[in-house]
Amino acid sequence: MKAATGETIRGGLWHVTRSSLFVLLASMLLIIQGIGLVTRPTAALAADPSPGTPLGSVHLSVSCSSGIGVGITFDGTNLWYSCYNQSPDLFRASPTTGQVSASYTIAGGLGALAYDAADNVIYASYGGSNIGEVYSIQLDSHKNVVSSKAIFNTCSFSCLTSIDDGLAFDAGTHTLYFSPDTSTTVWHLSTSGTVLGSFPWAGTGCYNSGLAIGDELLFEGADGCTTVYVVDKATPTKLDFSFSTGGTRDEGLTCDDSTFRQDAIWSKDAYTPVAYAFAIPSGSCGVGGKPVGTRTVEFVHGINGNYRQFECGNLSGSFRAVLARLCAQPAQFTVDSFPYYQDQGYSSSSGQACPNMPAPGTNTGILYVDPHSIDPNVCDSKGALAFSAAALDAHLAKLSGPVSVVAHSMGGAITRGWLALAGTKGASDPSLSKVDSVLFMQGAQAGSWAAGVGGALNSVPIVDRIVQEATHLAHLDANRPGVIDVAPLSPWYKSVNTALRYPGVPTQLAYYNFYSALSLQLRVNFGPFTLDEGSFNAGDLVMLPGSDKPTDMPLAGGAKFLPGGVRTTNRHEFVMPDQIDINPLDFAVPPLLAGDIQRVLASPVTHFNFSTQTDQVMVTGCGPRSPQASVTSEVLRILQNPTKGCS
Repeated sequence: MKAATGETIRGGLWHVTRSSLFVLLASMLLIIQGIGLVTRPTAALAADPSPGTPLGSVHLSVSCSSGIGVGITFDGTNLWYSCYNQSPDLFRASPTTGQVSASYTIAGGLGALAYDAADNVIYASYGGSNIGEVYSIQLDSHKNVVSSKAIFNTCSFSCLTSIDDGLAFDAGTHTLYFSPDTSTTVWHLSTSGTVLGSFPWAGTGCYNSGLAIGDELLFEGADGCTTVYVVDKATPTKLDFSFSTGGTRDEGLTCDDSTFRQDAIWSKDAYTPVAYAFAIPSGSCGVGGKPVGTRTVEFVHGINGNYRQFECGNLSGSFRAVLARLCAQPAQFTVDSFPYYQDQGYSSSSGQACPNMPAPGTNTGILYVDPHSIDPNVCDSKGALAFSAAALDAHLAKLSGPVSVVAHSMGGAITRGWLALAGTKGASDPSLSKVDSVLFMQGAQAGSWAAGVGGALNSVPIVDRIVQEATHLAHLDANRPGVIDVAPLSPWYKSVNTALRYPGVPTQLAYYNFYSALSLQLRVNFGPFTLDEGSFNAGDLVMLPGSDKPTDMPLAGGAKFLPGGVRTTNRHEFVMPDQIDINPLDFAVPPLLAGDIQRVLASPVTHFNFSTQTDQVMVTGCGPRSPQASVTSEVLRILQNPTKGCS
């Protein structure tokens, strides 16, 4: 006969042991401590204007009270600028309106700035009495400053004046280029200040001022000579080309590949709150020092996660084996960690509940959302999924492509929400022009039976107190919106899984799905004889396998996902199997039952272990020869060319 979930039962004891097996699974949940569940031109620009063509300017809304400000950098969304010898000394502003959205005091005066997209850091140099100091300023995913520190001093090799006006970061080599005020030498430095080399400035008649990296090019400003000189980093003493900036005093420089219709270089005027943008050759700008074509990997963590723990500068969360390998290749990958609405990463020990947590976006479209689920004082990564899905849609639209989304656990449900939201908008949704691939890692495609069963038991008299305590220990609060959303057949899944016609997701993307199939085999041993009494595919214990059809909503949820139902060069489903043998007679002997539970929980494919054991869990690869490979290796291989990951 067939069991309700579709597995074949081969023994006569199943009518006795099936309920016991569910008791076994429910018991596991009770002892688990956490679940990883500018002013733009008015006329159309030419397709490729010549270098130096003015593209626009922006008047920054806050002037430097000291009268001097030379630093400028672009983080992919915002312009940052600095002020000399004053507090605050660092400002974040819109590149289109100039409106300042945040200001910070770092050192009482700063000079040149350079953004590092690989680590989401701004490097800043001295501007005042802090002669020679260079600082590292850590940002969060919303581009708020979270910390800063002095990392080295340049006076051992160069200490000319009280301000530095030239600093650039190269993500390909993770190094800095430095040229202080009144200097004609450019220094190549490690990010700890070690001198790697130096070479003469490419200009003549003035001094070098601003520096910026644009892929393989190094842009060098001219202090007072209104010219930008450009060299190849490989041959820095040979001038490639130059262009006039038309009367502005070029100090800080920064590359911008998204504000205008083509690549641009910003130049900050030293004595006014104005930045000017000029055309540079198409394909020569990688924001944050990135080589052009660098892939952004957007990581969407699971339930109870903290987005700060998945950033290259702080890999203290799960999936370290995968993320560390990506972070070690800054010339190829930029890792970005997405924060939920009510993400744990917004929590603080200062007494304020969730400082810096933005208000939820309301562009939730067709997605189900409980209107009473907004609370600025809760940040536990269990908020309503619609708010996070809408925020993900807006966030992805701002990134430089190409982008691969990697989603784990409840992050998979949020990603499905984004796909439904973007899919209903179609070509008008800009995120679909940036993202080309999605990888699900034990994603909650149709819900978690644990969330569903917990909710049901929570309504049973007397039992409800037991369930509430158990779910508290497991950090699975059945009353929180996110947990309610990931229950099978929830209003969330009804709004997501049925939003689009089959196959239920945008068809232009590549999809790869990793799910677990932990088989609990009921087996009685009689000396040399073995009696198989049936098996149960428990998935990863939190999610059953379910259906690979994205529009399906199985009664018990599931983690399978294969749009179109056929494996192709850019769509594949990876099963991560394991088997645990259990003697059904153990259910009557508590010590033996406890041992069985421990063996099941120790499986590397469970939801609780997988994210820290991706180097040990093996899958059959999807390449032509399909070798066995670790999940870590297979994910990295796919990300090399995800649009044809299985070719």
